[in-house]
Amino acid sequence: MVSSDETSRSYGYVIKKVWPLLAYEALVGIFISADYINLIYLSNLLWPGESFHALQMGALITVRLWVDGVCALLWGYLADRIKRKTMLSFTSSMTGIMIFLNGFLPVGGGNSNYIWWIIVRGFTGMFMSAGGPIIHSFVSDILQKENRSKYFGLGSLIWGLFPSLFSLASAVVFQLGYWRYYYFSIGLLYIFYSAYMLLRFIEPKRGITEQVLTNVLSNTDVEYKFKISKDTLKSTMLSKTNLLILFEGIFTNVFFGILDLLLLPYIQDAPRNLSPTNSAVLSLTFGLPAALIGPLVFGQLSDKFGKKNIKNRIKMIIFSLIGGFFLVSCFFLVDLPHLSPADGENISVLWSFNGFVLYGIVIFLARIDFSLFMVNQPAIIQEINLPEAQGSIRSWGQMVEIASYGFGPLLAGILLTRYEQNYQAVIFSMAWLLLPGLLMWFLTFKTIKGDRKRVQELLSDRSKILEENKNNQC
Repeated sequence: MVSSDETSRSYGYVIKKVWPLLAYEALVGIFISADYINLIYLSNLLWPGESFHALQMGALITVRLWVDGVCALLWGYLADRIKRKTMLSFTSSMTGIMIFLNGFLPVGGGNSNYIWWIIVRGFTGMFMSAGGPIIHSFVSDILQKENRSKYFGLGSLIWGLFPSLFSLASAVVFQLGYWRYYYFSIGLLYIFYSAYMLLRFIEPKRGITEQVLTNVLSNTDVEYKFKISKDTLKSTMLSKTNLLILFEGIFTNVFFGILDLLLLPYIQDAPRNLSPTNSAVLSLTFGLPAALIGPLVFGQLSDKFGKKNIKNRIKMIIFSLIGGFFLVSCFFLVDLPHLSPADGENISVLWSFNGFVLYGIVIFLARIDFSLFMVNQPAIIQEINLPEAQGSIRSWGQMVEIASYGFGPLLAGILLTRYEQNYQAVIFSMAWLLLPGLLMWFLTFKTIKGDRKRVQELLSDRSKILEENKNNQC
């Protein structure tokens, strides 16, 4: 017989508690996957018969991400002050409408039509950005600390699974010429999701999962209504650990933004000429198993070791970044065959050349490695911040990460143009960006215990105030 304590630590328990939040992650992954896998296809739609417009297509992603990062500050501020499920329902419906509008955008006219794509993507980023702060806030109030890496592991799994599956699906749909219907379908899914959240989702109390607050907040009449003050802003949100993590995000995410723009065009562009469909098959074959194994295994282990000592989470992040540094270099060192466009559409070429198989193995290892980072970083952030700051602190991180990540594709497009499509020259000239982030994680070893202790002391004070208020009401 399984004990209640064992049940509370299982993945089944976590999924039951937070599946609507995982569904949101899946929707974002479905939309974004179509962007990256079909960059060259979209470029050919807008500029028929011309070579890949790397700068313009990089900017298409960058604009959405930059708007996302800036608007996240507003959504994070609101998420700590008003009803979160109403916010998520509204922003999801507006995101769906913007994605739906993608299906009506004009093509074939070059720059004159490209501007409409930029405008719609900007509005898409505006509303999509609300999901990060709201979900981060929800997770901190739904799951205990010892279950949070499991959630972020499941979220990482979703980000591996759905983009892989729908990269393939969208590549097929786009190549068949039905790309407008793909956008129509995803837009409708967002709208249905927003209706469910508004009508069925039950919003948790803020702070209910904090051990020192659980008893007093279990009373149905007691609400956690504290707001960030100047003093708590300085002592918690602007703590040394938070600032180190924010600055680390600048360097790491610029690099990954560059990488994501380069990987698929690298194997799809001449002289390799692998079709988008075959690119998606390669990613699915090797990336999907990694998406299933890495987050589930590392989510469980990270919660186990993180409960013993929060510094264990930092060690796992450092290991992940070091491994990522070497694996990313391998992507552009694999000797891939040169194919004609016709051969690039033949599925058998993936298994006829050792280069593609080796490239797939690197995909597998890189995704396994990156999942270790993904399950630990947000769990650390939640532990060193107050319940009334979870939305805002996530929005700060989202602004820094997405703005930095969004700069990556633009920078990659500029560098690809500068180096005349020499992908290796671009990635090796920018690989050093991982090193400052690595250094900052080493520095958090000295700061994190004090910052975490300060938050726990404030929560103990909050608990006493809430208890006094409850007794006064009796």
